[in-house]
Amino acid sequence: MCPFNDQRVALESAIYGADRSGVVAALVSQTWGDVLQLAGDGLVLALAQGVEGAPDLVRRCGAELGRWYVFSGERQRGRARAWHSAVGYSPRPINASAPT
Repeated sequence: MCPFNDQRVALESAIYGADRSGVVAALVSQTWGDVLQLAGDGLVLALAQGVEGAPDLVRRCGAELGRWYVFSGERQRGRARAWHSAVGYSPRPINASAPT
Protein backbone atom coordinates (compact mmCIF):
# COMPACT_ATOMS: atom_id res chain seq x y z
CA MET A 1 0.00 0.00 0.00
CA CYS A 2 1.28 3.45 -0.88
CA PRO A 3 2.12 5.53 2.21
CA PHE A 4 0.71 8.64 0.57
CA ASN A 5 -2.93 9.52 0.18
CA ASP A 6 -4.79 12.31 -1.56
CA GLN A 7 -5.09 14.37 1.62
CA ARG A 8 -1.35 14.17 2.29
CA VAL A 9 -0.58 15.13 -1.29
CA ALA A 10 -2.99 18.10 -1.04
CA LEU A 11 -1.29 19.23 2.18
CA GLU A 12 2.20 18.93 0.72
CA SER A 13 1.14 20.77 -2.41
CA ALA A 14 -0.31 23.61 -0.34
CA ILE A 15 2.80 23.88 1.84
CA TYR A 16 5.41 23.71 -0.89
CA GLY A 17 3.30 25.74 -3.30
CA ALA A 18 2.97 28.59 -0.76
CA ASP A 19 -0.84 28.29 -0.63
CA ARG A 20 -1.29 28.95 3.10
CA SER A 21 -5.08 29.03 2.97
CA GLY A 22 -4.83 25.66 1.20
CA VAL A 23 -2.89 24.35 4.20
CA VAL A 24 -5.76 25.28 6.51
CA ALA A 25 -8.32 23.80 4.11
CA ALA A 26 -6.36 20.54 3.84
CA LEU A 27 -6.02 20.19 7.61
CA VAL A 28 -9.61 20.95 8.54
CA SER A 29 -10.91 17.76 6.99
CA GLN A 30 -8.35 15.13 7.91
CA THR A 31 -6.92 13.23 10.83
CA TRP A 32 -3.37 14.21 11.56
CA GLY A 33 -1.77 11.05 12.88
CA ASP A 34 0.52 10.42 9.93
CA VAL A 35 1.07 14.07 8.95
CA LEU A 36 1.62 15.71 12.33
CA GLN A 37 5.07 17.13 11.56
CA LEU A 38 3.96 18.27 8.11
CA ALA A 39 0.84 19.87 9.61
CA GLY A 40 2.93 21.79 12.13
CA ASP A 41 5.29 23.05 9.43
CA GLY A 42 2.41 24.29 7.30
CA LEU A 43 0.61 25.88 10.24
CA VAL A 44 3.66 27.87 11.28
CA LEU A 45 3.67 29.47 7.83
CA ALA A 46 -0.12 29.95 7.76
CA LEU A 47 -0.07 31.54 11.21
CA ALA A 48 2.75 33.90 10.23
CA GLN A 49 0.70 35.08 7.26
CA GLY A 50 -2.47 35.54 9.32
CA VAL A 51 -4.58 32.96 7.51
CA GLU A 52 -8.07 32.73 8.97
CA GLY A 53 -8.59 29.55 10.99
CA ALA A 54 -4.88 28.95 11.54
CA PRO A 55 -4.86 29.82 15.28
CA ASP A 56 -7.56 27.22 16.00
CA LEU A 57 -5.66 24.59 14.06
CA VAL A 58 -2.43 25.46 15.87
CA ARG A 59 -4.17 24.70 19.18
CA ARG A 60 -5.46 21.44 17.73
CA CYS A 61 -1.97 20.58 16.50
CA GLY A 62 -0.59 21.12 20.00
CA ALA A 63 -3.23 18.81 21.46
CA GLU A 64 -2.56 16.16 18.81
CA LEU A 65 1.18 16.39 19.47
CA GLY A 66 0.62 15.91 23.20
CA ARG A 67 -1.56 12.90 22.46
CA TRP A 68 1.10 11.45 20.16
CA TYR A 69 3.72 11.68 22.90
CA VAL A 70 1.41 10.12 25.49
CA PHE A 71 1.16 6.97 23.39
CA SER A 72 4.71 6.93 21.99
CA GLY A 73 5.97 4.69 24.81
CA GLU A 74 3.27 2.14 24.09
CA ARG A 75 4.16 2.16 20.40
CA GLN A 76 7.80 1.52 21.26
CA ARG A 77 6.89 -1.37 23.56
CA GLY A 78 4.65 -2.81 20.86
CA ARG A 79 7.46 -2.67 18.30
CA ALA A 80 9.84 -4.29 20.78
CA ARG A 81 7.35 -7.10 21.47
CA ALA A 82 6.85 -7.64 17.74
CA TRP A 83 10.60 -7.76 17.14
CA HIS A 84 11.18 -10.21 20.00
CA SER A 85 8.40 -12.41 18.72
CA ALA A 86 9.77 -12.31 15.17
CA VAL A 87 13.19 -13.51 16.28
CA GLY A 88 11.77 -16.28 18.46
CA TYR A 89 11.74 -14.83 21.96
CA SER A 90 8.68 -15.41 24.06
CA PRO A 91 7.78 -14.82 27.69
CA ARG A 92 8.50 -17.64 30.09
CA PRO A 93 5.31 -19.31 31.37
CA ILE A 94 4.38 -18.13 34.86
CA ASN A 95 4.66 -21.57 36.46
CA ALA A 96 7.94 -22.48 34.75
CA SER A 97 10.98 -22.74 36.93
CA ALA A 98 14.16 -20.85 36.17
CA PRO A 99 16.82 -22.72 34.18
CA THR A 100 19.38 -24.48 36.34
